[in-house]
Amino acid sequence: MKAYVLFGRDEIWKMFQSAYIGVQKYFRHSPWYHEADMRTGTATYWQLTSLQAFWPGLQVLVGDIEAANSSHREFFKVWKKYGVLPERTLFNNLGICWTIRCCILLKNTILYDLNWQSPHFTYIKQPKIHGIWKWVNQ
Repeated sequence: MKAYVLFGRDEIWKMFQSAYIGVQKYFRHSPWYHEADMRTGTATYWQLTSLQAFWPGLQVLVGDIEAANSSHREFFKVWKKYGVLPERTLFNNLGICWTIRCCILLKNTILYDLNWQSPHFTYIKQPKIHGIWKWVNQ
């Protein structure tokens, strides 16, 4: 997507679009996406990582606003549960890893601007900064 935005070439868009459709078809399970082995496509890790926080923003760029809202809503549920987005949350409840990233704050702002009438985004329009301070100041 970055290459398409930068260069605007149709073949880059087609390549990205094909990959995006594949992710939606094979890696999406309800609102969550799992990681997979790049050689076999077999699901590897059933987890949410903070590095995945870019995904709702990418979905906005693609124009998939409904999926972006769904993805963002799930990230925010995790944020709300822990007061901050942990580095890793395992879907099977085996544990979490605490390293703090703030990517979700940017996506929150973008999605709020696009969905300003939504009650969900009205509720979260001011990111939970106090959650970050709770974990940083321990």
